[in-house]
Amino acid sequence: MRKIVTLLALQAVFCFCLHGQNLVPNPSFETITGCPPGNSGLGQGYAPPWVKPPGSGTTPDLFHSCSSAGTACGNCNVPNNFAGISTAFHGVAYAGIITYYTSCPNCREYIQVQLTSPLVSGNVYEVRCRTKPGSRCTYGTNRIGMHLSTNAISQPGNQPILLTPTYEHPGQVIDKTNWTLVKTNYVASGGESYLTIGNFNNNASTSVFNFGASGGSCLLASGGGTYYFDSVFVGLTTILPASNLDFQAQKEGLDVQLSWQDFTEFPPQEYVLEYAATGHTFSVLDKFEGQLHREASYDFLHHNPGPGSHFYRLKMLDEDGKSQFSEVRSVNIESLEANTVQLEIFPNPAAHQFTVRLQGGEITPRIQLTDLTGRIVFAGEMDENQGQVWEKTVNCQTLPNGIYLIRAMSAGKVWAGKIWVNN
Repeated sequence: MRKIVTLLALQAVFCFCLHGQNLVPNPSFETITGCPPGNSGLGQGYAPPWVKPPGSGTTPDLFHSCSSAGTACGNCNVPNNFAGISTAFHGVAYAGIITYYTSCPNCREYIQVQLTSPLVSGNVYEVRCRTKPGSRCTYGTNRIGMHLSTNAISQPGNQPILLTPTYEHPGQVIDKTNWTLVKTNYVASGGESYLTIGNFNNNASTSVFNFGASGGSCLLASGGGTYYFDSVFVGLTTILPASNLDFQAQKEGLDVQLSWQDFTEFPPQEYVLEYAATGHTFSVLDKFEGQLHREASYDFLHHNPGPGSHFYRLKMLDEDGKSQFSEVRSVNIESLEANTVQLEIFPNPAAHQFTVRLQGGEITPRIQLTDLTGRIVFAGEMDENQGQVWEKTVNCQTLPNGIYLIRAMSAGKVWAGKIWVNN
C-alpha cells in the first residue's frame, strides 16, 4: 500500500457520502501537548481533550511514536512499549488502559472525552473504536465497553464504574495481532455529550483469559491486561457531509497525472485508484492509505497508457469496508502519429448530451457512435462551426450508461475516441 502526501492546488470540490462527521475530538490521540515522558500520559492530559474520569485515581496511558523507548513501565513508544509491540491502527499514537490487574483487586482504568456537540434525540449514531491487548500482556478480558452520557461520569478512585454501558463488545478480545472493531448503532435519547471507554464490571463479572508468560518486564503487562485503543468514532449513520474531495486527471505529454486532495475531518481508511480503458470493468492502479489530518493530498503518475481515452475513479473505503466512488475523470491521449486534426469530446463523462468537435477536417465529416458490441446507436453529419472546425451535439439521455466508441470520418480518414455515458 502506498502512502503519499503532497501539496496540490484546489480546483474543484465534490461531496461524497462515506460516513457522518466524527463528533469525537482527537479520535486517534494524534494531537498532543508534548511527547509522553513515561506511562500515565493520557491521565496527565498529554492528548487533550481526552482525560480520565472525575474522581479517578488511575493512570491511563498515551503511547506515541515521539516518546523515547525508555525502560520497563516507562516505555510508551510506538510501536515498541511496555505493553507490547504494535503499530497504530491509524496514525502514530493510541491510548492504553488496564481492564484487569492482579496486583490491585478490581482496579480499572478508563478514558473519557467530551463530544464536539451533544447527540440529538431520535437520531441513529454509529459508535465505534479499535482495540487490542498488548502483546506482552499475560491476561485478556471481555467486557470492553463504550458509554455515552449527558454528563461526565465519575470513577470511585481506582475501582470500577459499575453501570450498564451503552455498548459492550461480546466475548473476550484476545487477538494480539489485529485491531478488533468494537461497534454499535445507537438511538440517542438526546443531550449525550460524553464518551467513556473501559470495563464497567468488577472481577466477579469479568471473564479473564490467561495467555501464559508474556516476557514483559513491566508488571502492568505481566500482571494484568493492558488494552490499546485507537480510531474512536461517534457520528450519524445517515447524514451526508462526510468527505470533500478534489479529484483531477490531467494529461502531461504521453502520461496522465492523477491527483486528489481530501478535506475530511475523519477521512476514508483507504483510497483505491481504479482505471478503465474499454468496457465497464475497472482495474486497480494503486492503493493509498488515508491520512488522518485534514487537507491530505495525493498524486499518482500513470505512465504512458497509450493513445485513446482513459477513465479513472477513486474507490473510498472506511474502516468497516463500506465504500463510495468518486466521479469518473477522463483523459484523451492522441495518436503518436503526427496529425494536425484533433478530435475533442466533451464533457466526458457525459450526462444527457455531449459534443464532438473536429478541428482540421477537409470536408463535412460524419460521426458514428457505437456500443462495445459494434452496434451503431447514432450516426450523422457534423456542422461547421467556423473554418474547418466541425461540431455535433449528441443527445445520449436514452442510452444505457457505459463506454461508447466515437468515429469521425472525413475524406477517407478516421479519427476515434471514447465517451463515458453516465446519465
